Amino acid sequence: MLQNPDINLSVPNLSFGGRYGGDFADKTSATTTLPAMNMGEKSAIGEAIAATRLSLGQATDLAFKLMAELDQFLARWEIAGSIRRKEPTIGDIDVVLIPNNMSGLKAKVLSIDPTAHGGDVKIFFEYGGRKVNLFFTNDDAWGATLLEATGSSSYIIGLRMKVKKRGWKLNNTGLYDQSGNKIAGKTEEEIFDKIWEPDPNCSACGGVGGGGKENKCPLCRGKLAGKRYKTPENRN
Repeated sequence: MLQNPDINLSVPNLSFGGRYGGDFADKTSATTTLPAMNMGEKSAIGEAIAATRLSLGQATDLAFKLMAELDQFLARWEIAGSIRRKEPTIGDIDVVLIPNNMSGLKAKVLSIDPTAHGGDVKIFFEYGGRKVNLFFTNDDAWGATLLEATGSSSYIIGLRMKVKKRGWKLNNTGLYDQSGNKIAGKTEEEIFDKIWEPDPNCSACGGVGGGGKENKCPLCRGKLAGKRYKTPENRN
């Protein structure tokens, strides 16, 4: 698909279906303490949840069917989440995208699900009985958004903890150094390369990385160039 680097993704606030209206990310609800469940109840719930999930093949087919309907309104898109990680069963459909016709996209989503809702970063709706999450981004933050939307949650938390130890910050717009300067974000590869970049003055690896367990320098934890990217199916 052609990409348009000139798109200004200053996405207007969305108000879908009147159910939420605008960005609802900060809305909270009261919590309720539930009685403990026994093992039989937990097993039954687990089986019920599994029964509602699709196989990887079914979910992939459904996701591509949806994107065939949305493609004309998009400059760039990629399916993310557990489908991209090739999980055996799938719950939601996650897609990272850059629109080239926001009004057309909104109208199309509403025609699919009148109860669709979201803000200026995400849209949530249902398609084919599946929950769909659309993540908006731009070319400069494409890799960072794709990384976060792919997950898994535990893997992303681990990456954020690692960069935090260096005084850096990783979010869905990019990787930032101690001074708040963006140092990566356009691609996942450049983010991984920066995160696992060895200390150039490391006495253990000589600044090239590697040499230890899992290809990590035992001192600076840096990795060899060309071996820093982790494929989606290995991010669980």
